[in-house]
Amino acid sequence: MNTQNTPLVQKLSLVMLVLIFGCLVAMLMNGRKQIEALREGPPILTSGTSNDDASIRRAYPSLRSSRTPPPAKVIAPEVSKPETVPTPAPVQASAEPSVVAEQPPVVLPVATVQEPADPQNVEPGISGHVYLIGSPPPEIPIRFDAVCGRLNPQRVTTKRYVVSPDGGLANVFVYISKGAEKLKSQPALTPVLLNQTNCMYEPYILGAMVNQPIQIKNSDPVLHNVHAFPRADRNGEFNFAQPLQNQIDERKFSRPELFIKVKCDVHDWMLSYVSVLSHPYFAITDTNGFFELPSGLPPGKYEITVAHLKAGTASQTILLKKSNNVRLDFKLPVSGKSWLALRAP
Repeated sequence: MNTQNTPLVQKLSLVMLVLIFGCLVAMLMNGRKQIEALREGPPILTSGTSNDDASIRRAYPSLRSSRTPPPAKVIAPEVSKPETVPTPAPVQASAEPSVVAEQPPVVLPVATVQEPADPQNVEPGISGHVYLIGSPPPEIPIRFDAVCGRLNPQRVTTKRYVVSPDGGLANVFVYISKGAEKLKSQPALTPVLLNQTNCMYEPYILGAMVNQPIQIKNSDPVLHNVHAFPRADRNGEFNFAQPLQNQIDERKFSRPELFIKVKCDVHDWMLSYVSVLSHPYFAITDTNGFFELPSGLPPGKYEITVAHLKAGTASQTILLKKSNNVRLDFKLPVSGKSWLALRAP
């Protein structure tokens, strides 16, 4: 009996194995179809549902559609209400014209164009420089007494040659030596000041007109005396004491004369020189050797002279035209001709 049933059992077992194998093949085929379906996209939904990407994502939250590439992450700009600006916004093309509130016009600064001066209204002028040629001797230190030494804690020297780094010579008296005699000059009523401060005269070189008041002041708490040594006739010599601080005395000279020596007999290092002219067209060079004569000089031919106590004199003749400026350069040697031979106009 067992022998007869054995082939049947084997056949049934073989059938079962075939069925099992078929089921496995079917399951594998079905799984492959599902994988391919997932790659191609979700199934088309029916029954009134939408087939757009949003509906598919809601149905399959973890599924990403392969029909369109994943959108790039875009950060939308924050929309805010535009602020009102004081200047009008640029006009954009539009189907309908927009109504813009009227704004005040914006005025932009423009470059200022300097108009040329009217030649009829420009006064002619004379200016220039005086230079020293050569190396001056060293200045001499001033030996103050005990009282004046307390007023001058720093080293002080003589002022024979005051020269700038580029050779400009200071304390040069510049004036019109010829051509000004025809000019009618008004008398100068405003006083000029000759001051005594820290036991020194200031300025070292002073200019004045005939009969112009010269105020001589003592700014020190020290006794000074003022002694003038004119050479011209009727420019009387004077000598007076100033014992009080801030004392002021007034003097004048009635004749033209160059470099009138004024000194203090109490302190022999105190010196100043006053040049007196009959006209106002004179100047004194500054520490850079620069000078500029007063304006108002009419056109004409003039001789300009520069005079220095040590470096001597030099002259140039110019033709001053209407509405033009004349620039002059003078060069004086360290040892020049004496100014004593000059005659002041």
